[in-house]
Amino acid sequence: MIEGENEFMTDVLFYQNYTYVADISAIVLCIICWLLLHSSYTVREKSLIIFKAGTVCLMMATVCSISFHTAITRITESRKILIYVLQDGIYLLLILTFVLLCNYFGTLLKLEERPARLLGAVSWGGYAVFAFLEIGSPFTHLGFYIDADLMVHQNFYFDPFRFAYIYYCIVLVVVLFTYRKKFVLKMLRCLAYILLFSFGMIALEAEYVSTSYSCMALLLPYMGVLFLFHYTSYDRETGTLDAGAFDSYLRDVGDDDFSVIFMGFPETNLKKIPELPRTILTFAENYFKTFCLFRLQDDKLALVYQRLSNKAEKNGKYNIQKTFERVCKEHGLGYRVLIAHADDRLREAGEYLALNEFMEEKIPVGAVYECQNKDIIEYRKASYILGELKDINAHCDLEDERVKVYCQPVLNTRTNRFASAEALMRLELPETGMVYPDQFIPMAERHDYIHTLSKIILNKTCRQIKRLEQEGYQIDRVSVNFSILEFRRKEFCKDVMDIIRQNEIPYEKVAIELTESWNETEFDNIKNTITSLQKLGIKFYLDDFGTGNSSLSLALELPFDELKVDMSFIRDIKQKPQNQAMVQSIVDYARRTNTETCIEGIEDKEVSDYIEKFGSTWQQGYYYSKPVPIEQFEEVLREKATEKE
Repeated sequence: MIEGENEFMTDVLFYQNYTYVADISAIVLCIICWLLLHSSYTVREKSLIIFKAGTVCLMMATVCSISFHTAITRITESRKILIYVLQDGIYLLLILTFVLLCNYFGTLLKLEERPARLLGAVSWGGYAVFAFLEIGSPFTHLGFYIDADLMVHQNFYFDPFRFAYIYYCIVLVVVLFTYRKKFVLKMLRCLAYILLFSFGMIALEAEYVSTSYSCMALLLPYMGVLFLFHYTSYDRETGTLDAGAFDSYLRDVGDDDFSVIFMGFPETNLKKIPELPRTILTFAENYFKTFCLFRLQDDKLALVYQRLSNKAEKNGKYNIQKTFERVCKEHGLGYRVLIAHADDRLREAGEYLALNEFMEEKIPVGAVYECQNKDIIEYRKASYILGELKDINAHCDLEDERVKVYCQPVLNTRTNRFASAEALMRLELPETGMVYPDQFIPMAERHDYIHTLSKIILNKTCRQIKRLEQEGYQIDRVSVNFSILEFRRKEFCKDVMDIIRQNEIPYEKVAIELTESWNETEFDNIKNTITSLQKLGIKFYLDDFGTGNSSLSLALELPFDELKVDMSFIRDIKQKPQNQAMVQSIVDYARRTNTETCIEGIEDKEVSDYIEKFGSTWQQGYYYSKPVPIEQFEEVLREKATEKE
């Protein structure tokens, strides 16, 4: 239909089939999403900043779509450029929303540097290609273009936008499948259905020659992600906010003077006792003007409140105690309460949570404890040590200078020579100096860093043994302590053998010490590991014998080469007949089973002379030598051997 010499009405079906309803609905939904995100506790998270930017792009694309379909009703030469700009604006913005969605998942998953770079290259590189093709459509005729007669053409099956849509759907599917273990299966399944439904809308558009639902089709994955992953911070069952909201809330209060009351209820699911959080909320309403209650875990709550006057603060603490005593008595619950005040040394919510975890072991059940300056200092030190352990584990450098080996000589009573030693672990860190095992071994075991430390100690010990042998020094063996947790690792035997073999020393020069701290379910695995390494010549010692949690009969069934009598039996041994009987029975049993014994904790000559009557093969303690750096091992051994002779 011609309305003027140079003006034509388009007869293209997609224009005739267009409806404003879908795009207007999409704009409304985008505004709602943006407002929800803007008022959310988690709005400052990087992932949600990206998500928020995506909703803005969708909104702008929808505005472009409405403007485009309004402008295309009347085509003139002068309006061609405007129409092209609006057309490109629609699809470039829509494709950009997919790029942002890919990067949102990359941030949400906290990808390591290499995968993050790869995802960025794939998403942004694809965008550059499709943007070039979209802008070039008037020349390539792949998508939308207006011919010389001012007639509109649209290739619905081969246009750049639909290729881009398929491309980014594949990228998302690959990312989600690769990291599927980090998501709840139901959520992934639901997201897959949403993507499939969105893809169906795009396919139907092509089939029925329409562009009404392009923006709505891309809005669906955004709405799905919003409700699946960030639907709310509110826990309707307990009337509290969740852990994610706790993190954002502390960032929002910033430099305000606030306090946090951490409430732990061991082995209690708060969802099964909804009246407990409600009681705490009622308590808070009576004593605090500004507060917020969070459920951190099934058995943990955190109440953040604005600091009060000294009198009110004291009164509040008193009533906290009384409230917990009453409520927990009603439900038969135990509790631990920690009150922590805002501190410049604690920079974010994660550090307050870590402080609470650190203090839990120190707070008895049924107590309310207010965190002191010394506690924060102690926590900061522990946090620093943990960070260093993490770094040591990450680098796994067997020559790491932060890990030090100390040796304590062991006297052979048969030869009257110091021909053996026990290798002991230390850390020497820049900020703390020397750190002893009781300060870092539990942390290393809890965070699975212990095996790396043990490998470093074993390597340095083997290296020293080799040097001593090259210098002609005679030494029976050196024992190295290993955690029972390491026996659960499939690569344990291989790692031990590789280190000894690489240092080119006989297996017989190494012994492994274990403490009596396993359970019956681990027995077969431990026995098989010990037997395999014993066949090579490696000796196994049972340390702290008689003090562990496992039964004595179970411990004695394992093929140990030496039993080390714990020092607790040696203290006051002359005054305690029961200790004398225990030590003698252990030595006699070992002799009958062809097992050696070592008595630890010998502090003076009087005790040394006294225990000789028991007939133990080895003796160890501060009387003979304190632990010394392994580099001084040879010197000490020679000195002590001379003294003994």
